[in-house]
Amino acid sequence: MTQCLYVNKNGDTKRLTIEFQGESRFLSNFYPCKVTLPAEPEHDLPEMEFSSIENAYAAWKTTGGQIRKIIQSLSPKEAKELTYSKNFPLRPDLNDEDRLTIMEILVNQKYSDKNPELKQLLLSTGNATIIAGNDWNDTFFGFCLKKSFGLNHLGRLTAQRRGQLQAEQVEPELSYT
Repeated sequence: MTQCLYVNKNGDTKRLTIEFQGESRFLSNFYPCKVTLPAEPEHDLPEMEFSSIENAYAAWKTTGGQIRKIIQSLSPKEAKELTYSKNFPLRPDLNDEDRLTIMEILVNQKYSDKNPELKQLLLSTGNATIIAGNDWNDTFFGFCLKKSFGLNHLGRLTAQRRGQLQAEQVEPELSYT
């Protein structure tokens, strides 16, 4: 994995995954997986299947049903680029709280029984701190390495999901009364 060791002021050593490259590439939203964008009846939008989180998230950013269908057939890179074009019809109710909610839904699906190999790969990261390091100025979902700043929401959501999966693996203690 693209990891390094960090030693804090107390001398404790911790593993960090700082970029989603190499063996850590599976953590990227561009990595192939099965995810479902939930239906939005208020916008007359059906549930839709996507082959990456990036495609599903790009589709969620609009309420245009035809554009969502086009996004299904694009590469993750093309889907992302489309959302930055000046004619892309962003959803009118776009806000950070909803961005985090949909990303959490998608991350939880990516690392679930829908994608068992990815679920196991995430568990294999153990207790490494996950940082979505990037050089393209994403300081909301990632941590911009050029600016040395970022909220790292994707890394946090991924680590949160790993914690849920780890908790599911712990067998409950049996109680005899």
